[in-house]
Amino acid sequence: MKTKTYIAGILTAALLTSSGFSIQPVYGQSNSDITVNTEVINVREGPALSFPVVEEVYRGSTYQVVSEENDWLEIKLGENKSGWIAGYLVADHAERAKRLEKATVTSDHVRIRKGPGTTFEETGYINSGTEISILDRDNNWIHFKNETISGWISADFIQAGRTENKVTNVQPVKATGIALTNNLNVRASASKDGRVIGKLKKDATISFEDIQGEWGKITLNGESGWVNTSFIAIDGEEKATVTASELVVRKFATTDGEIIATVHQGDSFTILQERNDMAKIQYESGKTGWVATRYLQQPGKSVQTVPIKEEKPTSSTIVILRDGTSLRSGPDTNTTLLARANKGETFSVLGVENDWYKIQLAEQTAYVAGWLVSTDGQAQQSKQSGIEKNLAGKVIVLDPGHGGSDPGTIGVGGTMEKDLTLRTARMLQAKLEQAGANVILTRSLDAYITLPARVGISQLNAADAYISIHYDATEDTRINGFTTYYYHSYQMPLAKVLDDALSSSLKINNRGYRFGDYHVLRENDQNAVLLELGYLSNPIEEVKITSGSYQEKVTTAIHNGLMTFFK
Repeated sequence: MKTKTYIAGILTAALLTSSGFSIQPVYGQSNSDITVNTEVINVREGPALSFPVVEEVYRGSTYQVVSEENDWLEIKLGENKSGWIAGYLVADHAERAKRLEKATVTSDHVRIRKGPGTTFEETGYINSGTEISILDRDNNWIHFKNETISGWISADFIQAGRTENKVTNVQPVKATGIALTNNLNVRASASKDGRVIGKLKKDATISFEDIQGEWGKITLNGESGWVNTSFIAIDGEEKATVTASELVVRKFATTDGEIIATVHQGDSFTILQERNDMAKIQYESGKTGWVATRYLQQPGKSVQTVPIKEEKPTSSTIVILRDGTSLRSGPDTNTTLLARANKGETFSVLGVENDWYKIQLAEQTAYVAGWLVSTDGQAQQSKQSGIEKNLAGKVIVLDPGHGGSDPGTIGVGGTMEKDLTLRTARMLQAKLEQAGANVILTRSLDAYITLPARVGISQLNAADAYISIHYDATEDTRINGFTTYYYHSYQMPLAKVLDDALSSSLKINNRGYRFGDYHVLRENDQNAVLLELGYLSNPIEEVKITSGSYQEKVTTAIHNGLMTFFK
């Protein structure tokens, strides 16, 4: 890494308790007054959107500021009462808004929601090319604002920086198609608000120079323009064929996106666009969605899926280990969710397909992951069901590097290491807890934590494994890859196992496992490693390691490595 000094701009005190450390920041004092310049502002218990609302304040009200942290202000509400508000919402701190991270929306008609997830209520839409300011991040969701609107949108549909600097990981796609409607507008920009420069007649043949989101770029009478692909029957490309028995179609290019349709084995579609490991297809006339590319056979490419190995078990049953276990239409997490089962429920086993059990429901068959059940009888145990148990009850401390006043490395595209390490840790936490591990985060918010406090959390909780998560940087932007560090000889076996697991899963350079003189390793008596999971200083690698696909792969690799280590 480029030398990373933990900046002690904000002091933190680690208070020992019977369950671990409680971090209480000490903030700088302020005697200034502020005036609310928004109709209503939520006042929260702490300096982040994750804290509960304790009160509301209204336009024109003036309050004394008693302390500050980043873009949050602690205001005095009464004699013995205070709370936190976002500084960019008050008049005397308007300059803060200018320092917020900027981004540009890259797709049209992107849904805005009240919170970070598809379960939150929709409040409107935002279109391609709109510049926004980023207020907060929660995994793959962005809390944003501009001059007219605010809310949460998926990070898959923004690009950090302003429009003129926009870089995207969406691959240009050339195709041809036929207009499905008469007088189809051709616009000067990829937006429904774009100026109309011409029209197309029904059944007109169209050659696309590129397809971005719902818009296709064409040339009309010597002038470049954009048409909405929802009104185009795309053809002229070689088709990709579905290899899974049933494959869900999602609204967005994420594995947890809303399911809008299903397609079946043998169906063929033109791939309109590819992002991460998802492909956009037109599954019906005028209707498009995203599917997992590993279940598509493309001409000239080998099948990306592992052939299903079906075995005939002897008569037996399986028992569900956890409440809310998913029962699906096929042997994969990408297939349709049919029902959920609770701990203790039993089902008859009809077959075993790779790591999944085919079971009998009341009126249909379903599949359940083998690592979420136990067997009763002679049915073959799935490959993962035994090794997964190795994590049950293990205490694993995840340490997202940097935080608060210490941003860590800042990538060439604007990625802040402190945000990415927390995103990785949260995703890994969910996977480890699903396997029964007791997971402790040294920080779950954007807060500065001292190095001794991080080590103290590991020691106090007698961690079976401590993993410090980082992303690297160097002045040479060509350097790339991941590195695994240990300090004490007793930490080396864990480093080797995790390095092997990462190497087998990631398609980036493995720089190996090696000695590293880092405080969190040197002063740690537990099994501890420090992972540098890619170079933010390399512009190509920055795009890769910040993608949802990479985050999924790297957290799965660490999860699998820990299962192996504790065998």
